[in-house]
Amino acid sequence: MKSPGTGLLSGFLSKRTSFIELLLTVLLLAFGINLVSSSIIGLFDLSDRTAFIIGLTFCLIAIMYSVKRFSGERTRRQIVQGFIVHGTTQRAIVSVPEYDFSEKLVSYLSLAFDRDSELKDSWQKNSLHNAKIDDDRISIQIVKEVIEFYVLKLLSDHLKDYFKANSRRENIQEYDREHIQDLLRKNRFLDLFTTSKIYEKYASFVLMLPKGSRISRINHNKIAIDTNKFIIIIDAYFLGVNKTIPQSFHKYCLSLSEGDFEDFSVAVEVTAHFKLGTLFSVSRIQYYQWLDSFLQLLEENISERSFFESIKWNSLRVIIEHLENKLALKKDRTITGQLFLTY
Repeated sequence: MKSPGTGLLSGFLSKRTSFIELLLTVLLLAFGINLVSSSIIGLFDLSDRTAFIIGLTFCLIAIMYSVKRFSGERTRRQIVQGFIVHGTTQRAIVSVPEYDFSEKLVSYLSLAFDRDSELKDSWQKNSLHNAKIDDDRISIQIVKEVIEFYVLKLLSDHLKDYFKANSRRENIQEYDREHIQDLLRKNRFLDLFTTSKIYEKYASFVLMLPKGSRISRINHNKIAIDTNKFIIIIDAYFLGVNKTIPQSFHKYCLSLSEGDFEDFSVAVEVTAHFKLGTLFSVSRIQYYQWLDSFLQLLEENISERSFFESIKWNSLRVIIEHLENKLALKKDRTITGQLFLTY
């Protein structure tokens, strides 16, 4: 979990404060220099026009440098890496208990396969078995699409809760199929769940975004959400084989034996590009605090590291293995006793 003040918006606001402080310092410095320059004009007998042009030039150079210096801070990025477990026998993603990302992905895939037989056939004929990061198989594309839907659904639900808690429901609006045609063409889950009556107690999914936002697809596979203060770009990745999941986890928590599963890494990248006017904005910034809380939610729900920390896996594994050894020892003693009585 991120500490307060470490989110994309919080980090940008910190840089903006530094920028404003620099401007105030420059203004004070300029005032002092102005007093000195007035004396210099008299000493060198410069005309008012010449002095004005020289002074204006130096001011513009200082302003351009400051803006350019802080413009680079306007783009900030966060990457959250998660994992999926693929069952090799059933050719399906295995639901990991207490891991929201995994449980929801399995649920969305199941709903979609029940409704769309062609999608299900495509998955089964081109499963994730032995998939690599640079594969172009259709199952990898399906994984990316369902992750994309998961992120948009999470964002939509978070915005509803955020503005409801702040009694500002009028600050969000619904985006139905008519508003997201660009997205539907390359995401079968969005296309299906915005029309299907099987989704969530027979209600179709409606995307909720901040009022006045514009959403579109860029560079073929990324989603851009354009708000008044910043542009958010969301991208989903399939990163190939994951070798960091403890092997004992599959045995104790998923009841899977060696060879019955494959672990893959996936990631969500969120890039926030803050508009130039946000550097000077003093109003409604708190309205956009939902960005940091949403990114924290992504970290909690998707991050592999956060998941294993939340279930305290290292401690849990030690306890399980200790109990297993005790049971094995007790079993050995029982068998030994039975053999003794037999003879």
